[in-house]
Amino acid sequence: MTNLVDILKSLREEGTETVPIDLLIDWLEDSQSKTEEERFIRSLRHASELEQYKAKNISNLEMFKSVITLGHNALKATFLINGSAAVALLAFLGNIWARTALYAQAQGLVWALAFFCLGVLFSAIATGFTWWSQDAYAMVSFGAKPRKGASPSGCPSGDRFKIAAVICAIASFLAFLSGMTSSLSAFFKVF
Repeated sequence: MTNLVDILKSLREEGTETVPIDLLIDWLEDSQSKTEEERFIRSLRHASELEQYKAKNISNLEMFKSVITLGHNALKATFLINGSAAVALLAFLGNIWARTALYAQAQGLVWALAFFCLGVLFSAIATGFTWWSQDAYAMVSFGAKPRKGASPSGCPSGDRFKIAAVICAIASFLAFLSGMTSSLSAFFKVF
């Protein structure tokens, strides 16, 4: 409407005293329909962009949940395989030492037990680093100021904790592998 008032004022200054009503009505209807069409198109575009944004956020959240679940399962696996191997080896060693005098020959099994226990320790440390990593990322997402340019995620401490957790998980798997090879070599020497 402001545009119409400006146009009428400029026409009056030019000396025009009358404006044909039919032309004015046509012009108003035309400009009003364009405005309504533009508003409708903008509202459709906005609704489309909003739905795309929601879908992207839902997808990102589900991907994040799956990554957390996979990491949690990997840590449980490291703890389970090393802990189970240590318990089984302890039961075996107890049985050997109770029935026979193969103390010297079972020395290699003690090293295997140490590797399995070390694997459990690395698994527990990895779990702690995972917690610290998620805590650091949560602090950044809830308003803490990250250092600019420090890391792609914007959270250098979270990235460092994540890397430490991955290293500890790999070390746990390597400890299991070392314990397994040590126990196999001890079995071959004894039996």
